[in-house]
Amino acid sequence: TSRSCTFSYRGEGRKDSPSSTVGFRLAADYTGENSSSLLENMTNQENEVSSNQMILTIDEKDALVFGQRKTNDVAPIIRNNRTMLPARFVAENLGATVIWSENEPEKVWITKNNVEIIIYIGNNKAYVNGEEMALDSPAVIENDRTYCPVRCICEKLGASVEWNNDTREVVITK
Repeated sequence: TSRSCTFSYRGEGRKDSPSSTVGFRLAADYTGENSSSLLENMTNQENEVSSNQMILTIDEKDALVFGQRKTNDVAPIIRNNRTMLPARFVAENLGATVIWSENEPEKVWITKNNVEIIIYIGNNKAYVNGEEMALDSPAVIENDRTYCPVRCICEKLGASVEWNNDTREVVITK
């Protein structure tokens, strides 16, 4: 039986490009009674991971968003030893609505189903459904975009967050 699977590998790149993501396709001929189920399991695991994860890399605009490559106009950053993500990009990809008003430029509303998150720029506090929540770092505006601590939005919208220090990637799983 001949089958193929697509994988991505993130590792060290060239000197002028310190890291890069490389996609490749594995095609192989397998024989034996378990060969078909082995490739089906590999394909199912790959699809399961990519379809329920958002992977953002510090200082890179390209992201893997639930199995699709997307490019944001700004990249995730680290400020005050905290991973800060572009609020609108992350929240909207998690199915939330983001509202910003010129009348209250220091305030950002994020809503999804029965969750309302209000974030104030420069403040170590946010409000989730009216209850105060401490942030480990205040939201900031940089490059005309609001950046929030990663967990602030993701966990309140029902996603889990992991940090990979080796690859400088944030993995958000819904």
